[in-house]
Amino acid sequence: MKSLANNLATMDLELHQNFTVSSLLVDGATATFTRPSAATPQVMRVAFPTVKNVNQQFTISISYSGVPVSGGFGSIFMGRREVSRWCAR
Repeated sequence: MKSLANNLATMDLELHQNFTVSSLLVDGATATFTRPSAATPQVMRVAFPTVKNVNQQFTISISYSGVPVSGGFGSIFMGRREVSRWCAR
């Protein structure tokens, strides 16, 4: 991905709470995450080990396990989406 803003320190991703995250890396460095809202428990807010600035490329790697929820909201989505207005693929 590529940052579209200076001082980008976090990014929200969606991964259903039924999955257990065993590893979260940003550019190969260990990162942390929280689930900031009980209303949207599928959202994980990733905290970057170092801030990203405009046009800086970075990768996020997530290792997880669990049983996917089938059908409707919470289902696994495969494909491309615009990430946010702060970073691009």
